[in-house]
Amino acid sequence: MTMSRLNLVKGIGPVLQIAEGYSVDLPEEVHEALDHRTDPTWPTTWFAPIVTGEGAFRSVYDVMDNWGANHGAISYGHIGADLITQHPCCAFL
Repeated sequence: MTMSRLNLVKGIGPVLQIAEGYSVDLPEEVHEALDHRTDPTWPTTWFAPIVTGEGAFRSVYDVMDNWGANHGAISYGHIGADLITQHPCCAFL
């Protein structure tokens, strides 16, 4: 899976965040405890980013500490390269 988020940063403009990882299944009691901290009627997918042990990707906690919010857009598949590669037809943008 790929989690992405577009943030508007004052003085910089739009900034794209990308984290690739996997969906994970949690034990039911863990899912219930976490899911009821927000609105349990919202769809929930548990996401574990691929970590590198360094910088913003040192651990799962560091990824979320550096994320623009507590949510993002999730795509199935590792599409990070597609999000940052500019298509030739769009070079004028």
